[in-house]
Amino acid sequence: MKIVEEYVKGLKKAYYDNEGKESWDYFERVMYGASNEDINKLKEEYPNVPDSLVKLLKYVDGTYWREYEGEKIVFYLLGSDVEEYPYYLLSANQILETKNEAVDFY
Repeated sequence: MKIVEEYVKGLKKAYYDNEGKESWDYFERVMYGASNEDINKLKEEYPNVPDSLVKLLKYVDGTYWREYEGEKIVFYLLGSDVEEYPYYLLSANQILETKNEAVDFY
């Protein structure tokens, strides 16, 4: 089984097991993956982008204030080594738009 498929399968189970079935089902209905054009732009800017991230973005193009079907969603997709602190996934465009954010902030 591919890494993204395996991860998503486990994540879906975690949502279902923790009273998140309705949220997950809605997310699955509205979300879509990044376009080839957006993936190519990301690869141009970051030639060493991990293949697993590209595959994840092809599955879902972001979960942090990302608009799908006219509604912005925020949806935890990534785990963390800090308990109770999951992460969102930026879309391919958000990754590019915020590439200098840390430099500009500090």
